Amino acid sequence: MLKQVLHDITRFLKFFLPLYPMRLVLVISIVATLFVSCATATDNGGFSLEKVNDSLYNVVLETDSSRDVWELRFPVYRFCTGDMDRDSIVDAIVGVEKKTRFDPVVRKRVFMFRNLRGKVRPLWMGSRLGQPVVDFNVVVVDGETRLRSVEEEKNGKFLVAEYKWSSFGVEFIRYLCRDFELDDSMEILNN
Repeated sequence: MLKQVLHDITRFLKFFLPLYPMRLVLVISIVATLFVSCATATDNGGFSLEKVNDSLYNVVLETDSSRDVWELRFPVYRFCTGDMDRDSIVDAIVGVEKKTRFDPVVRKRVFMFRNLRGKVRPLWMGSRLGQPVVDFNVVVVDGETRLRSVEEEKNGKFLVAEYKWSSFGVEFIRYLCRDFELDDSMEILNN
C-alpha cells in the first residue's frame, strides 16, 4: 500500500510542479498530509514517541482516559509498533543508541515496551541481536508480527534477519539474505 501511495505522490509532483513552481509550499503541505494520513491508518495502540532533545525521548501511551510516559535518556533511531508478544495488544518497538553493562561501546539496540493496563512497561530491553544492528522494521508475515533487522556481519557485509517473540526476548527465525551490500540490505528491509 505504501508503494502505491509513493507512486501516486510522485505522479502528482511530476504533473503539478512544472505547472505551478511557485506553489511548492502547497505541494509540500499536501504531501505531508498524505504521509500523516498513511501513518495514522495503521493502529499504533496509542503509542507515540516525543523528542525532548537529542538525548531524551519519551515513549508515550495515550488511552481514552490516561497518558503515561517512559523516559529514554539516549538517542533514538527508530520507532515502530506491532503486537510482538501476540497478546492482541500493540507494543512499541524502539531503536536506541547506548552502552550496556556488558558492552561498553555505544551501539544500536532494540527495546520493546508493552501496554500494561494503560502504563508503558518494558517488554524486552535487548542488548543485541545476532550481529550489530544497523536498522530494523516490524513486519507481519503469515499473520505473525516479526522484527526484521539489518545487521553488520564480521566481514563488513550485511545481512537481513527475522526474529519473533519468544517467552523472553526474540528468537531467530531466518535470514532473508547474507553477505549483501548495505544499500541492497536496506532495500530488502523496507520492502
